[in-house]
Amino acid sequence: MAFVDIEWLKDWADTPEDLDAATLAQDLVRVGLEEEAIHSSGVSGPVVLGEVLEITPESQKNGKTINYCRVDVGSLNDTEDDAELELAKGSRGIICGAHNFKVGDHVVVALPGAVLPGDFEIAARKTYGHISNGMICSARELGLGDEHNGIIVLEESDYQAALAQNLGDDLKDVLGLSDEILEINITPDRGYCFSYRGVAREYALSTAREFTDHVLEYTKKAAALMQDGSAEVLLEDDAPINGVPGCTHFVAVEIADIDPNATTPAWMQKRLQNSCQRSISLPVDITNYVMLHFGQPLHAYDADQVQLPIVVRRAQKDEQIKTLDAKMRDLSPEDLLIADSNSGKGARAIGVAGVMGGFETEVTAQTTRILLESAYFEPVSISRSARFHKLPSEASKRFERGIDTNMQAAAALFAAELLEKYAGAKIKSFKVTNLPENTLPAPIYLHYSTFSRLTGVDFEQKVVDNILTQIGCTLEKNPPNITDGEPDYDLAVTPPTWRPDLNISADLVEECIRVYGYDKLRSILPQAKRVESKQLAKTERSINARERVSDTLAARGFTEVLSYPFVEAGSFEILNPLAGNKPFLRETLLETLLETASLNARRNNTQINIFEVGRVFKAKVFNGTPAAAPALPSGTLPSKAELGQIAKTLPAQPFHLAGVIASGSGDLQWAKAVDEAHNALETLLGKGSYTLETASFENASTFETGSNRFHPTRTALLSVNGTAVGVAGELDHTFSQALNLPGRVGAFEIDLDALNKFISPTPFKAAVVSTAPIAREDYAFVVSDQTSASALQSVILKAIAEVQKGAAEEVSLFDIFEGGNVPDGKKSLSFAVTLRAEHTLSHEQINAVRQNIIKRVEEFGGALRA
Repeated sequence: MAFVDIEWLKDWADTPEDLDAATLAQDLVRVGLEEEAIHSSGVSGPVVLGEVLEITPESQKNGKTINYCRVDVGSLNDTEDDAELELAKGSRGIICGAHNFKVGDHVVVALPGAVLPGDFEIAARKTYGHISNGMICSARELGLGDEHNGIIVLEESDYQAALAQNLGDDLKDVLGLSDEILEINITPDRGYCFSYRGVAREYALSTAREFTDHVLEYTKKAAALMQDGSAEVLLEDDAPINGVPGCTHFVAVEIADIDPNATTPAWMQKRLQNSCQRSISLPVDITNYVMLHFGQPLHAYDADQVQLPIVVRRAQKDEQIKTLDAKMRDLSPEDLLIADSNSGKGARAIGVAGVMGGFETEVTAQTTRILLESAYFEPVSISRSARFHKLPSEASKRFERGIDTNMQAAAALFAAELLEKYAGAKIKSFKVTNLPENTLPAPIYLHYSTFSRLTGVDFEQKVVDNILTQIGCTLEKNPPNITDGEPDYDLAVTPPTWRPDLNISADLVEECIRVYGYDKLRSILPQAKRVESKQLAKTERSINARERVSDTLAARGFTEVLSYPFVEAGSFEILNPLAGNKPFLRETLLETLLETASLNARRNNTQINIFEVGRVFKAKVFNGTPAAAPALPSGTLPSKAELGQIAKTLPAQPFHLAGVIASGSGDLQWAKAVDEAHNALETLLGKGSYTLETASFENASTFETGSNRFHPTRTALLSVNGTAVGVAGELDHTFSQALNLPGRVGAFEIDLDALNKFISPTPFKAAVVSTAPIAREDYAFVVSDQTSASALQSVILKAIAEVQKGAAEEVSLFDIFEGGNVPDGKKSLSFAVTLRAEHTLSHEQINAVRQNIIKRVEEFGGALRA
């Protein structure tokens, strides 16, 4: 975010006298700078000019001495005398605890009815034995700064315009309390707009008003002062990131004879405050002011605490620095440091470049000589350091987005002149180290036809030329051909030094659209890319399958959830499975879905029926080792070969379906999980389009990375045509307890992509819904404990089909029993059988089905349980 003070903006751009924040927001949004908010001072009501007529000090029991004052506020004075109410014509009585003023001083008075920042209402009230009919204000009370040692004495401040007013005149406009501050959103590619120089340039671009670049003026002035500073500042980057040095040039200015008692002028404090910057001290305030004004971060060192030469280098192993916030920080070898030669050349770190300065060399209230740093630091280096140390700063925010490579000397000179003017300082030396001869970006070659091809708008050449020139580019028409076999380019465009985001032709097209106006683009549908019908059908089939299974589970009472695909190492280990950071991608949906279930259980939601459809990630393995993607340099586009190498190492990312069923009821959740998985298969494959010979549920305890999640004997492996596509069953009790899940927990997971190839490409034809009544009967069969429920279910289905084809509406397992009167080595499997035909089944037909089921099960080796 950035804050825009309209009065400050006028230093750079020609603006209308009556420009307000709302109009400014409309002007800036046209070029992509969006409004976040409009802020006001919070001051309302009568805040007027007053003159102190009398001061009567009075000691209080608490040891304080307060002043009872009579203040002349012109036409707003009391109009009658009343001793009891302490009213006197020609003045007002006001209590004041400050002592930095005298009779005859002009002050700022808030009268009853005024409201100060923080919704502090002023009213006439009795205090310290007197009626105080107003308040004499300090800078902090008015929101004009942090100064609170006394009230504002206009003769001693920079508010000279206030003295030109008549007593009793309202001062809100004069003091800037009527100002509105616009807060705007800055996108990452527009870092130059974190300065009034950048915002004013965009305002001028939007409104076609005049823009004055003061950087050019100071660049010319600095050229006459610059000396070779290589002997005092050494750039020794022995470990550049991606081969790019962390610092390309460094301006060092020695400034002496600084008055340590000099204070920041009120106008500068006000501007800083309006831009959300706290006033600290004059040297520090000036560096912040220049940063906001030009966009160049500066840093001031106490020159008496610095031992030359300065060395810009990378951090060494186990090196530390105490930063300005008084914290000792361990440094990374990738950190770029500013070091001085205390205890040896470049031995002591005095700042993390572009992020934060060091504690030992900070400017204090006693500093009379400073060394001012103005440098260009490479964005990637600064970004890594700021994130490594968790130290986002105003400086790093600008450096990591890329600053103007051609304004370091200008910004340093501007800051030095401000110190000369307001602190009586003198410039002792002005040195530039390793200033490149050419700091211009590489030209971008393009054809005029590119603009219409990418936008659908037939831009005239003069419109393109005009817009590119307006944003600061220089153009070369019909440049020499630089690519064999390519047609000659129409333009070679050199972006300005403050636009590091302009690197390819598409960037320039985007700039033209931005200035031309997105609202003027025609709505043209892009031509659809031809896709082979087989491929299209496969993709549509996969998408439709995911939608169908989601609808089915939702209709059965499940809640669909979305979990992030990030997990920690060993997240399925029993001990503490949910702790720690999560730097890995999930290999199964249950890894993250069970975390969601656990979170619900911890919040006393013990009835859990949730499912998720999402991607999992399967690393490619070569010779037993997971494939690792090659590291790519930053700041450049990867080549086709590099992209090909990355593609080879990308993990497979199939879609999975997973569900979790839990409650404290103790029901057979594993059977429910198997049943829901079966329903999902029916939904995806279509009822009647497969048989239990092609889709089976067999005993299993693992499914790919299942490891120790499932119960060893209450788990079914889901297979279609011999291909394992999923698993369903009960979670191991120890594991579910570690997740704080209630009771017995059922879960299932299906690889939808693996299942997709079995889905028929022909549309599913729904069967006619019979209006005939159902016939339902339960069966309990005693079978070998090695017999699977799915095998017995298949026998029952075949037995029904032999007598009444198509009458088996549902055959579902609802109970498993072992022990009691069931012999050892045996178990009881109970099935609910639902029959329905196109007609009403007679008693004889139902009995025939029953007898055939019993017969076929006996042939299978089972017996009806007595």
